[in-house]
Amino acid sequence: MRKVCLFLIVVLLLGCLAGCDEVPVVPAQPTESRPIENPDGTLSDWMKEEIDMAYQKSAMEKYGLLEYYTQSIWWDAETPLVDGLMYFGNYNGYVMYCNLSGMFAVMDKEIAGYQFHFSNIAFFHAYKAGEFYDLEELLEQGLIDEEAIRIAHEHYVEINKIKKAYREQQENS
Repeated sequence: MRKVCLFLIVVLLLGCLAGCDEVPVVPAQPTESRPIENPDGTLSDWMKEEIDMAYQKSAMEKYGLLEYYTQSIWWDAETPLVDGLMYFGNYNGYVMYCNLSGMFAVMDKEIAGYQFHFSNIAFFHAYKAGEFYDLEELLEQGLIDEEAIRIAHEHYVEINKIKKAYREQQENS
């Protein structure tokens, strides 16, 4: 009797499974609908990861290197004296940022009338949809305008204010 009951249960389960349609797969949210920035104006974690993965892919394609690029160090207000990639805002879908080389050299740069001063060699980049761009070239090509540079400069000024306040706090402690 047990065998008959077990057999009927198996047959019923198989019948249920055979009659089921595939479960529809809900696609992931497209990146366009996710905010690039956090509410505090910092770059979202998902965008940082996307940029890191695009760097990895780019290094593999250009140089044939595997595991070439590790996760980037992005500047943040909690560790303000640790330089890395500095998020400078987004404009027309371009994520603007500055990459400090780590080589200590005073560098002054003027872009569209806005002054930038660094104690390291700095490179101005933008990222959009898996591609990397030189920020100044985007400006020259008309893909961004002076408003984008104003936004980048505002982020630059804010980062420097945070760094200065942190240094002063450390000196007074």
